[in-house]
Parts: sequence; structure tokens; C-alpha cells
Amino acid sequence: MDNHLIAFLDILGFTSLIRGEDAEAEKAIIKLLTSLAAERGNFKQERMPSTENTTSVSVRPAISTFSDHIVYSYPLSVVMEGIPFWTFQALANSAAAIAYDAMQLGCLIRGAITVGPLYHDEGVVFGRAMIDAYEMESRVALNPRIVLSEAAAGLMNANAASGGETFLLFRDDDGLCCLDFMSEAFDQLQRSSTSANRLGRSKNWIAMVRLHCDMQIERLTAANNMSGARHWRWFRNRFDKTIARRHPFVTGEPNLLN
Repeated sequence: MDNHLIAFLDILGFTSLIRGEDAEAEKAIIKLLTSLAAERGNFKQERMPSTENTTSVSVRPAISTFSDHIVYSYPLSVVMEGIPFWTFQALANSAAAIAYDAMQLGCLIRGAITVGPLYHDEGVVFGRAMIDAYEMESRVALNPRIVLSEAAAGLMNANAASGGETFLLFRDDDGLCCLDFMSEAFDQLQRSSTSANRLGRSKNWIAMVRLHCDMQIERLTAANNMSGARHWRWFRNRFDKTIARRHPFVTGEPNLLN
């Protein structure tokens, strides 16, 4: 098997939603899972002439879904042939979109990105890289974040792998390198806004995310779901640090992340 870069994502909170026996919540869950299932497909790379002397390359990862899990993978040779940054930005973009949809249901996402031998074709995912990614997500990530193995982080640049920070990645308090998908979600908003309404939309978006977090913490605490409430508290704190680190001009807050 060839080496691949693999991202394994898990949507947290589905179990409590299903046990709640809320018909509307069930419909929303089915809608989200259906939209994820529609993304399934094999890895695809296309080269097309863009000008007389240049060629553009379009890359689509292999994508598999099962229940509330999503797997993305790229052949490592393709990642290294291009610019690894664009691969990580594509993963952050996908994670941001899934996280936003999941938040509307009262769910969060957690995941892991690693490198290793993998077979991923026609919906079949097999290999050590899949096992490593699953174990990192379930046993190492713990909080609603997407952690990277040191090999995966090293693809971005040596600084990220040795303890520093780089765009799209951050070092958490326990030293683990993580994908900064919430900054990517914010950047998506920035890119879709005009210069005239960008600041107002940004502040409203930040306030909306914080309010949603606070509402979920209150709801889960009242339901005595301490694990769920803890996840949302962690996410709320990390979100504040992320925005203050990347976008202090919007929040007007000091940088909270050393």
C-alpha cells in the first residue's frame, strides 16, 4: 500500500440527540448525513491547460462516510508534488463546513490527521494509517479538535513540527498540533463579505458562535450531561483564543494565546 495523508472526523453528540427522540432533530441528522454521503468518491486528479505554457491541477480527495464518521485521504506523493498548504487548507475548509452544520444540531467535531500506508478506493478504507487516525481521534484528541501526528504536521513546515505555529495549525496547551478549522470558517466569512460589511458581519458571526456555545453549555448542564457540557466549554475557550490570536482587529481583545 502507498502512503497517504488521511483525515478521520467524528461528529460528537449524535448519541444524545438520538436518545432525545426529537423528530425534528432526527430529520436534521438525516439531512446532514445525507449531504455527507453525497460527497463520497474516489481520489481524482485532473491536469488542464490554463494558458499556452501553464497547466492547472484539480485534486479531489477520496472521501468515505459511515454513520457519523468521515474519512478524507490524499496519496502522499500528490501532496508532496504540489504545495502541502493547499491540501491542509482544503481539509480545514471541509472541516469548517461540517463543524458549522454540526453546530446547528448541537454537535461538535473531533478528528485526527496522520500519514501512513492506506488503501482507499470504492468506499473501502484499510491500512495502518486508518487505524492510527482512528486511535488518535478516539484516544488522543479527547476535546473537540482535530489533532495532527508529527509526521502530518511536518508536511506543512518544520516550524510546526518542532513546536512553533504556522497558518492553519496551532499548538494546543498540551503540545499537540491541531488544524485551525475555526479560523478557516472565519476566513470563509471574510472572503464572502464586501469591504463595507466585513467588520459588522465578522463581529455578528463571533457573537453568534459564542451565544450558541453558551446555550449548549446551559442545555447540557441542565440535562446533567457533564461530558457534553465540558466539550462545549473547551470549544468556547479555544474559539476565543483562536479569534484573539488570528483576528484581534475584529474583537478588540488582547492576544490570549502565547
